[in-house]
Amino acid sequence: MNARRTMLCRLLNVTASAAALYGAAAGALAQPHEYALFDLGNLGEVGSYAAALNEAGMVTGASETAGPEYHAYLWEAPGPMQDLGAPPGGDGYSNGAGINNLGWVVGSSDFVVGRPTLWRDGEIIEITGDIPGDEGEAFDVNDNGQVVGEWRETLGGGDWVWTAFVWQDGVMFRLKKPFSSDMSTGALGINQLGHIVGLAIASDNGRTPYLWRSGEPIEIGRLPDGGSSAAYDINETDEVTGWGYARYGLAHAWFWSDGTMRDIHALGEESYAYGINNFAEVVGFATLSGTLFDWAAFHWSEATGMRDLNQLMPPRNRYIFTEAYDINDAGQIVGSARKNGFPVPNWSLLLTPVHTSMTLEAYNGRLISGQRNALTVTGATPGNRVYFAYSETGGGSYIPGCTLQENALQLQDPKTLGSAVADADGVARLQRYIPRPALGRTLLLQAVVPGECAVSELIVETIE
Repeated sequence: MNARRTMLCRLLNVTASAAALYGAAAGALAQPHEYALFDLGNLGEVGSYAAALNEAGMVTGASETAGPEYHAYLWEAPGPMQDLGAPPGGDGYSNGAGINNLGWVVGSSDFVVGRPTLWRDGEIIEITGDIPGDEGEAFDVNDNGQVVGEWRETLGGGDWVWTAFVWQDGVMFRLKKPFSSDMSTGALGINQLGHIVGLAIASDNGRTPYLWRSGEPIEIGRLPDGGSSAAYDINETDEVTGWGYARYGLAHAWFWSDGTMRDIHALGEESYAYGINNFAEVVGFATLSGTLFDWAAFHWSEATGMRDLNQLMPPRNRYIFTEAYDINDAGQIVGSARKNGFPVPNWSLLLTPVHTSMTLEAYNGRLISGQRNALTVTGATPGNRVYFAYSETGGGSYIPGCTLQENALQLQDPKTLGSAVADADGVARLQRYIPRPALGRTLLLQAVVPGECAVSELIVETIE
C-alpha cells in the first residue's frame, strides 16, 4: 500500500474506493498530446506503484518481488528498477514513499508493524528515537537529510497517539502539537527549508491541515463548509496542496498559498491532491464514478485548471493512468496505472513532457495505400537530418543521446520510415510507398532530430 494512503486510512478513515523551465513550456504545449509515458517495470512480479520522484527524475515506490514480497525500489533512467531490499530480521516487506535530490529514499518496512526506514548510499537505516513506541512510517526527506513521518507514541495505560516527527542524524524530535500532547498528528511533506506539512486531529475530532515553520504549527484551515482535511505536499515557497471534505461530504483537492485555501476540484465526483512543484502545479487523482477504480490521474495549474492526464497522453496506448502522486519542476509526473484491461492500478508510470519544435504533416492530411505518400516537416534547423518514425501504439521512447528531461518520443517501439535533410527553409520531405494490404491501419507518426533532441508534434493517420 502507498505509504501516504496508509496515513490516509489511519487518520482520515476512508476506504480505498473513496480514496525557459517547465513553467514556460507548459503554456506553449498546445497540442493535445503533451506527454510521453514510460512503464517503469517491476522487481519480478506484476504489482508496483510509483510514489515520489526528485528533480533528476529518479523515482521510488514499491514493487512485488518473486518472493512474493513488496520491496522499496529506486528507478533511474533508463532503468531497470533497483531493489532496495528490507532490513534484516523483519518480514521482508518495504516501501518507498519519498526521495531527495541525493537519491536517498524513505518509507517503511515490515507490513504489520511498520518501521520508518531510510535507504542512504547503500545503507538501510531503521529510524528510531527516544519517543516511547515501536511503530511508524517515514513519508518524505529533504536534501539536508531531515526525515518526516509519524510515530505511534505510547502514553501509558494502554493509550497511544500518532505523533508527527522529524529525524536527522540519528535524533528524532516530536513536532509541536497545536493543542495537547494526547492528540494525534502526522507529518507528510517537507521542503528544503525544513518547513513541514501534515495534519492534526483537532478538538472537535476533525482532521485539520497544518504547516510547521521553525517548529511552530500554523493551521492551514479547511474548505468552506467542509470537514476533515490533510496537507500532503509543500514546495519551496510554502505553497501547499492536499484534500479535504467539502460541502455534502465530498472529497475535494485544494491549493493553499499566502494564507488562502482554494478548492480546485473540477473533475469527476471527488478529487485528491498529493503532489506540488515549484511552479504551483498540482497532481493527484479524481474518482469519475462510484465504480471501483474508475479513477483518473489529474494535473492542475492556474493556467489550465484540472485536467485528466489520460487525455494528454499519446493515443492508442495500453494504460489508464489512475493515480498521480508527485511532480517535479521538469513537469515529470509519477503514479500508478491500469494496463490492458487489468482491474486494479498495478503499474508504475512516469509521464515526461514533450517539447515540440517542428511540425509534421502528411500531404493533404492523408495516407493512401497503393501509392507513394509524402510527409513534410517544417521548423527544422537547416542542414540537419530529420528522421521520420512511426508506430501503431502510443507510449514513450528515448531519443538517442538525450535525457528524458530534454525530450522523448511518444511512440512505443518506433520504427523508422527514413530520413531527409532539412533545406535552407528548415523543410524536410520524405516520400514512401504504402502497400495496399496496409489499408485501414492506423499509424502514429513523429519526426525527430536526435542531435538536437528536437521532435515534432504527434500525428495520427488511418491509411485509406
